[in-house]
Amino acid sequence: MVEIPATTKWRYIVECQDIESGSIYAAIGSADTREQCEGHVSHEAERQRDLYRHVVNVEACELCRECDGEGVSLSTGLRCASCDGRQGPFTRIKFSSKPRRFFQASHSKAA
Repeated sequence: MVEIPATTKWRYIVECQDIESGSIYAAIGSADTREQCEGHVSHEAERQRDLYRHVVNVEACELCRECDGEGVSLSTGLRCASCDGRQGPFTRIKFSSKPRRFFQASHSKAA
């Protein structure tokens, strides 16, 4: 498991394809906690299915709230003190696109 010294937030993407036209769509959002993220992802996937779109990919990642995973503070332009300049996500999750199996697999990515 990855040690997370910073205050974090979650970002997610739900990628889908229109069943009739074949057009690709993506919904991107954020949440304060993993539980909220899972709820948003589940709701968004259902909404896309209601619009006759096939969900092809769902991913989420946990990022430093101060620098958004960039390693540089968004307010000062200096190395982020909250995460000590770490770049990238603390945790990354790729969800199953099958409706009942969204939240079974989770993987942490070490620094």
